[in-house]
Parts: sequence; C-alpha cells; structure tokens
Amino acid sequence: TPTVTPTPTPVATEEPPHTPTPAVLDLVWWTPSWFSPESGDPAGAFLARRVQEFEHAHANVRVHVLTKLPTGKGGIADYLQGAYRVAPSLLPDLVAINLYELPTLNALGLFQPLDDALPADLVQDMYPVALAAGKVKGVQRAVQFEADFYHLAYLPKQVPTPPATWEALLNSDVTYLSWLFAGENDVSDVVVLQYVASGGELPTTKAVPLNEQALFSVFNFYDQALRRGVISEQAKSPLSANDLWSALLAGQAAMADVPARRYLREGVARADVAAAPIPTWDGQPRALTRGWGLAITASDPARREAARALMLWLLAPETLGAWAQMAGYVPTRRAALAAWNVAQPYRATLDAMLQHAVPYPAHPAMASLRSALAAGLQAMLSEGVSPEEAVRRAQKAYAP
Repeated sequence: TPTVTPTPTPVATEEPPHTPTPAVLDLVWWTPSWFSPESGDPAGAFLARRVQEFEHAHANVRVHVLTKLPTGKGGIADYLQGAYRVAPSLLPDLVAINLYELPTLNALGLFQPLDDALPADLVQDMYPVALAAGKVKGVQRAVQFEADFYHLAYLPKQVPTPPATWEALLNSDVTYLSWLFAGENDVSDVVVLQYVASGGELPTTKAVPLNEQALFSVFNFYDQALRRGVISEQAKSPLSANDLWSALLAGQAAMADVPARRYLREGVARADVAAAPIPTWDGQPRALTRGWGLAITASDPARREAARALMLWLLAPETLGAWAQMAGYVPTRRAALAAWNVAQPYRATLDAMLQHAVPYPAHPAMASLRSALAAGLQAMLSEGVSPEEAVRRAQKAYAP
C-alpha cells in the first residue's frame, strides 16, 4: 500500500502591530515681522529657535509663520477681513493683532474664547491690563503680550529725586517737557492719562459723560505748571516722541515724557538718564497702554488645541522675557519682566506702572474726548482763560 506523505502545514507568523504615522498638522501663524523669526535681528533668531523647540516638543505639528504688514492695506486686519469674506479656509490658526482693532475684528466672529484655555498660573502672572485689553463684552478673545506707554525720563545730575506728585513738581525748580499735544486739535496720551488719574472715565463699551472735577484738576495743574515755568514752553506746540527724547538729551529740559519702547532701545543702557513714573495728582504710578495680543482663530478642535499650545509657548516667561528684552518691548507677564538683566530700578518702575495700568480704549468716543481736552487746553494757552472756563470749553466741544 503506497504511503501518503502529509503536506506540511505552514506555520503562522504574527505580524508586528501596525503603528500609524501621526498626520502632520500644519499650523499657520500670522504675525508682523517684528514679532517673528523673520525679523532679521537677534530677537528674530531667538524666536526661530523657540519655534523649532516647539516643533520638537510637538512632533506632529509644523508651524508656518506668515508675516504681514502691521497696518493698512495688506496688513493683518485687512487680510483677516478679506479672508473672512471670500476664503475662510485661508484664515490662520493663531494671529497677532493690534488690540486697538480687536472689537472690529471680533464682530466678525473670528476669534475663539480663551477663558477656559488659559492656565491659572498664567492668568495670575499676567498684569491685569494685559487681560483687560483682550476682552470684548467680558469674554477673553486675546491676550496682550507687549505694551507701550509713556513714562518719565530725567537727567539724574539735575534731578536727584524725580517728583511723584503734582504738588512736588509745582514746588520744584526743574524744567519738565510734558507731552501735551499730539496734533493741532488733539491732546497726547499723557494728558488722557492725567484725566484718568484724576478720576475721569474712559469710554470702553459706551460713551460716557465728562467728569467736571477731573477736567478742572487737569486744567488747573497745567495752568499752574505753565505759569510757574515748570512745564517747558516747548510743550505748547505739537510734539513727537523724537522731539521729546532729543530735547531731553540736548539738556533743553531736565525731565520729559518718553515712550517706554524708545527708552528701552536708546536710554536703558545710558548712565546719564533714568526713568520714573509720570507725576500724578496723588503720586500713584499709572500707565495708559497700547499694544499687541495673540488670538486663536482655528475652529477645528485639533487645530485649536495646537494653536493654544503655540500661544502658551510664546507667552512662556522664558520666551516672552528674552524676546522682549532683545527686541525692546515691555512684556506683560511679571515673570517675563523679572527675568530681564537690566537695572532693578527700571524694572521696578515698569512693574509699578503696569500694576495700575489701563488699556487705551478702541471706542469711537475717544476721538471726541481728546478733542474736548484739546479745546480746553488751547483756550487756556491761546486766550488765557481760567481753568473753570477751560472746563466749559471742553464740555461744549465734547460730542461723542
């Protein structure tokens, strides 16, 4: 009987489990060149390294930085509005915006709420003004990362101790080049700050009536300071930041109002100038800030979470602090400012002013408020009217 040779049964081999390669998420960030890896300076090179480190820490995310003009045609706001209307798919996931434009852009429904997206430690470390500037109708839509405002710069050889109050200033023999007029019929941010410091209210969500007592306090102070020669005659004409800084360095005044950004770039390393808060009626350090913030536009959950991670990475003290010092901007986190290797007195000045800062409102009534303040000041300077009459002129000119 023939023998049947059994057919060998193939041995089953287990295939290694298949691990799918995670899809790469291309995250788009719109930003002005001065806050980007493409700024062409050490601050930009630093940001480039930090973005690379972010990508290494988030292996499935690639960041695409698209720089836009800060303002005007072809600027960030212009592109956001255009993409929203004709091609929403072209909108970025994260965007840096001028916070003055936040209410207009937010009305388009572009920005995601951030109230639940910000860690508690970040919220506690941010200066209150940075969060207030990014809110629209009580909802956090952006977070301010840099601030600019005016403070006092002075010559220590002539002013050993800068005056903190109006009374101390009026009783001194210093010459103060205060910034009064930004244009023919427009006051400066410093005058608006003095109005707020005296109890005046700014229009944030709606137009508000003028505060008569605050108006009188401000006009009376400027009247006395100009009559006593404490405030320089140069202040009667519209001035620019260049005018103020140049006059101080030329010794035409012992004190002058200068932007923090200008002082950071040209004054902080000098031994012949120092900084202090602008004198106010009660001596409380205050600031009226303008600046830029970060906002998330991504609606897809995965993209929104990636944008949130990048935003927190950029706002981290080790990123924001180093970038701000190299680029010459005031950061809006306490830990970021504390990390600076500049003289402690200047850090203390900035900290004190930011603690009690208010954001410059984007409400249209601000233009009328500035014109009203200008009408009162000009009446005193050109016609010699009393502070009481200047108040009436301001009230008459106010039409929000």
